[in-house]
Amino acid sequence: MIDWVKEKLDLDKLKTNLLDDVYPAKRLVAEAFGIPTTEVENLTDPRNLYRSLRVLKGAIGKAGVFLTHQTFDAKTLKRKGRGLRQILRKLKTPEEYKEFNDYLIARRSVEKANQG
Repeated sequence: MIDWVKEKLDLDKLKTNLLDDVYPAKRLVAEAFGIPTTEVENLTDPRNLYRSLRVLKGAIGKAGVFLTHQTFDAKTLKRKGRGLRQILRKLKTPEEYKEFNDYLIARRSVEKANQG
C-alpha cells in the first residue's frame, strides 16, 4: 500500500497540481541553468521560460478585465475607463454597430498614415 501511495503522490506532481501549474517549466529552467529551483524566479535571462509563462498568465487575466470590466494603465494599473463590454452595450442596432466599426477603421487609418 505504501509503495502505491508513493507512486501516486509524486512530489513534482503535487507541486504542479496544488501550487504552481507551470512548475515543470521552473524545474526545466533550473536544470538548464544549473541553479536551484528557488532561484528561477529571480533569473532575468530572456530565455527564462518559467518567468515568461507566469507573465503570460497575468496578461490573459488583464485582457479579460479590459474586455469585461474596465480599462487601466498598463504600468500603474490605475483605472482609465469603462471596459469594452460596457462601451458596446450602447450600440443597440446593427446600423449603430456599423457606424462604430466604420469610425474605428477610419481612426486606425489616420493613425497608420501618420506613422509614414
